[in-house]
Amino acid sequence: MKRLTEYHGWVRRRGNVLLEQSHQRWRGLWILPRLLSRPLGSEPLHASEFPFTHHRITLEVFGVGEAPVAEESQRWFALDELAATPVPSPHRRALTALLGN
Repeated sequence: MKRLTEYHGWVRRRGNVLLEQSHQRWRGLWILPRLLSRPLGSEPLHASEFPFTHHRITLEVFGVGEAPVAEESQRWFALDELAATPVPSPHRRALTALLGN
């Protein structure tokens, strides 16, 4: 089974969480913003593994220092919107852990 690692960012601003609409594996669902690489010298705030077809994927989430301006595929979500937002289960588990729920 092939092992992959995905890097994502944890961005909060004024009680909102930044998510992006996936155009890949989770097409149309909202996920934590993808990072191009693992941030140097940083430890993940959250890490979990999940199986996906013929892969075993490790999801690592890192704190992003400054809240960026949301890109076209990104949107800020209020915490009370998250329960009704379509989020794949690995990202939902990460959100739950990071929010302390």
